[in-house]
Amino acid sequence: MSTYVTKAKEEGIVEHLLGIIPDSYFGALAGGDLLQVLLISILSGFAIAFLGKIGEPIAHAVDQAAKMLFGIIRMIVRLALFGASGAMAFTVGAYGLNSLWNLIALIGTFYLTSVLFVLIVLGTSSSETVLPQMIQKMEHLGASRSVVGLVIPTGYSFNLDGTNIHMTLATLFMARRPIPTSRSGRSLASSASP
Repeated sequence: MSTYVTKAKEEGIVEHLLGIIPDSYFGALAGGDLLQVLLISILSGFAIAFLGKIGEPIAHAVDQAAKMLFGIIRMIVRLALFGASGAMAFTVGAYGLNSLWNLIALIGTFYLTSVLFVLIVLGTSSSETVLPQMIQKMEHLGASRSVVGLVIPTGYSFNLDGTNIHMTLATLFMARRPIPTSRSGRSLASSASP
C-alpha cells in the first residue's frame, strides 16, 4: 500500500497530463491505459474525418474491425456463463453449501446499493456488455452513426457508476473474506502447497 501512496504523492498535475500522451500509437492500445486509448481514438477519428473521400475506406475498415471485436465480446459474454458455473461448482464441491452465504450477501448488498443509488442519486448502473446493442438501438432510433460512435463509448468511459459500486463491494468482500477451508478443516492455502 505504501508504494501506491508514495506514487500518488510524487505524481502532480503535469505528470498526470503527460501520462495521457502514449509513447507510440499502438503502445496506447497495448498498454491498456484508458485515457491514452481515448486520446488516440479521438485523434484518429479527426484525422480520418479530415481526409474526406480518402478516409472513407479507412473508416469502413475500422467499422468492420469494430464489428469483429463486438462479435468476439458477444461470444465471451455468452461463454462466461459456463466459466462462472464451473467456478461455483468447484466452490460448492470443495467447501460445501455454506460457502455461498458470503457470496449471497455480496450480491444482495450490490443490488441494494444499486437500487439506492438509482433512487437517491438518480444515476445509472451500466455495463459494457450491452454497448454493441445500445449503439445499434440508437442508430435504429435515428441518431447518426458519427454521434452515436462518439457519445456512447465516451459516456461508458466516464460514467461507470455501476462498475465503481461493484468494484468497491468486491474489494471489501475479498478483504474481509477468511481463508477458505475444505470440509476436512484443512486450509486451502496449506493444501495447495507441495
